[in-house]
Amino acid sequence: MGDAGGGRTADSLVKIVGYTSSTYKADKVSKSIGYGFAFLARVIELYAKKPTRHSQGLSAVAGQIAYARYVTRFTGIFECLEALKNGSWVGADDNDHLKRVVTLQVYSMLLYYPLEHASFVGFVYVVDAFSVTGVTFSRSAPKWFPSLDASKCSRQSCMAWGAYVALDLYVNHARLSILAERERQLLDKKSDVPDVEVRSIPIRKDDEVLIVRGSNKGKEGRVTQVYRKKFVIHVERVVKEKVNGAAVNTGIHPSKVVITKLKLDKDRKKILERKNRAVGDKNKGKFTEADVAMANVD
Repeated sequence: MGDAGGGRTADSLVKIVGYTSSTYKADKVSKSIGYGFAFLARVIELYAKKPTRHSQGLSAVAGQIAYARYVTRFTGIFECLEALKNGSWVGADDNDHLKRVVTLQVYSMLLYYPLEHASFVGFVYVVDAFSVTGVTFSRSAPKWFPSLDASKCSRQSCMAWGAYVALDLYVNHARLSILAERERQLLDKKSDVPDVEVRSIPIRKDDEVLIVRGSNKGKEGRVTQVYRKKFVIHVERVVKEKVNGAAVNTGIHPSKVVITKLKLDKDRKKILERKNRAVGDKNKGKFTEADVAMANVD
């Protein structure tokens, strides 16, 4: 048990280190912590109906984290340059269109990081202090770069970030659509079931079913036995334990399951063709020329 627990802890640490090794992801972690502290401070103030020592302390920490995040972004531009050169942000299955969109994402971040750096520098004030009889006083400190509009740089960086997020949402949506289409094609290729509209069919051994009602709802598996006289089927891995510890199959009524995969043979294909409602409804009540000809035969 100790080795298993230690292994899980080591795996978790590896995942955390791997996630935070990226500038972008490490910034997300810092942002989550900062927003969490700010939210907790607000909750404390609402509960106490006034600012408290703890709420003010949490707010101060949240503000410091916000400024510290500027520093963590200093290495982000190098990751963007690497992605632009090697295409590391491009997915393995991305088409040419998605590759161009991902390249636009890289350019938006190449614009975002320098603007963030300029905004950070613009907010820096030069310390202006003087001492009188051993007591230090501080005066209104001037900016390091008075001509640099930090607020404007911050707004422009937010616009670049917004463009990145919009492009990221588009890329992820397109990737999910491509995966869904490939999955559908794969399922169509694997499935041997004809394209028919059949609501029900007699169940048989080796069908794969999903239990949709009863205490075993949600379980799925292959049908191992069918007892037609008892209206009971057995599904693999759906068992119960007797008093003596022996495991026995649980009897399930066929009406509680949905067939997810048919065990097809020529007889079953004939049943599907006969019960196909899409074809049957069109020809229902209609006589063919052969039927009319046979009706005149004495």
